[in-house]
Amino acid sequence: AGVMAHDLDKFDEAAAYFSRAAVCGGKDKKLCFQSHFNAGNACVAQKKLQCALAEYDKALVLEPDNQYARHNRDRVAQM
Repeated sequence: AGVMAHDLDKFDEAAAYFSRAAVCGGKDKKLCFQSHFNAGNACVAQKKLQCALAEYDKALVLEPDNQYARHNRDRVAQM
């Protein structure tokens, strides 16, 4: 649902779906990481930079060496 909402430029909905997926993902670390990462991207699309930083930080807790999450987080921090 989050991907579909994002593709339809409904970024607020997408962020909500991704955030919910991260919560519901439980012990599935990969799902939780991807959900936080995607929520961060949706927040950037809405220009909600603090929200994006928070989501990328959550993703990096799960995968601290992920270069894509680190790159996105660093770019948003510069904005």
